Amino acid sequence: MNGKNKKLELGREIAEQRETKELSVQQLSEMTKIAVKNIENIENGIFDFLPSAYVKAYLSAISVELGLDPGVILRKYKASYVRDVDTSSFEELKPAEKNKKHVEKQSAPLKVKEPKKPKEPKKPKEPDKIKQESDTSTNWFEEFWLIIRFYSVFIFGALFVVVALIIVFWVLPGLKDKKAQNLPVTPVQPDSLVMQTTVPIADSLQLEPDIKNMELKITVTDTNWIRIVYDDSIAEEAIYVPGDEKTWQSKEPFYLRIGNASGVQLTLDGKDLGSPGRPGRITNIIVDEQGFKNILKTEFPQAMGVGGTTQ
Repeated sequence: MNGKNKKLELGREIAEQRETKELSVQQLSEMTKIAVKNIENIENGIFDFLPSAYVKAYLSAISVELGLDPGVILRKYKASYVRDVDTSSFEELKPAEKNKKHVEKQSAPLKVKEPKKPKEPKKPKEPDKIKQESDTSTNWFEEFWLIIRFYSVFIFGALFVVVALIIVFWVLPGLKDKKAQNLPVTPVQPDSLVMQTTVPIADSLQLEPDIKNMELKITVTDTNWIRIVYDDSIAEEAIYVPGDEKTWQSKEPFYLRIGNASGVQLTLDGKDLGSPGRPGRITNIIVDEQGFKNILKTEFPQAMGVGGTTQ
């Protein structure tokens, strides 16, 4: 079964389950908050009308309402994209061609290996070669000695620098300490003592106010993609379906990027903030004690992972 037939079969299964539940497409749309046109596309085996992430979210929501297993439905959806292997290009060899190759192999001339030639014994080294090798070793020793003489200047220079550093940082400070110990000590008269007042450490410290955590809660009313950054560094991202709820706590403001602004309701510390925008609109907002307000992408912290100069 090819991918197209698998998509049609999956769509028919969802349509039959809806009819078994005695539900119309309009009723299923009201239950899942999914447009009627999108449900009809799914039942007709058409899944490329939206990105794959949204289609998976729609399939999960529809499966829950119809009493189907969302995991099974999503596996069937993934399996519908497996391509079939085209075997039409593979053809069997004709018997005549096979016989022809067999005859060619039999008629090929046999190759006769030539016998290997025996190895000649090694000849002893001649006196001239031995003398040449000894001259080479002598030249190597002379070159090594020249290198040592050349770098001796640098070696003695380095030793001089080390000795100078030892004198400056170790010998001279020791001499100064001995001189200081030999100086006469003059007694201090009581009249010359100055009374010093101490300030209690507790009085000099300023206690920082205890900052309470803010609690942000979202209630999803339509399929939505949300990315949030809180505590200035923690980032989360997910796709939510109608009925989902999520709560975060932070002492710092919350930064949100919402794919469908009207599909979510915000609540801060039990106070209803309402919906942050219009349907189908990507919205960038910050939420703090004052409520929420729209911001530019450039005002997001680095953990949000977006850039640009527009909303």
